Amino acid sequence: MRLERKRWSRRHGLGLTVAGGLGSQPYRDQEPGIYVAKIVPGGAADTAGLKLDDEIISINGIPCTELDHYQAV
Repeated sequence: MRLERKRWSRRHGLGLTVAGGLGSQPYRDQEPGIYVAKIVPGGAADTAGLKLDDEIISINGIPCTELDHYQAV
């Protein structure tokens, strides 16, 4: 699944919170990676079909296995 936002708005964002990343405690005992920790109902992530605990595989073509939490957000 691909989530893309054409126009960035700090007020609305992407409608999700992420957890995990290199150097962070693994999210819910999962393997290291970036995971969806919260979905804003009606937000862009919700509309795109993302679900709680989904793993984010890459961001802008960069594998999330190579990112720490702060790089991911």
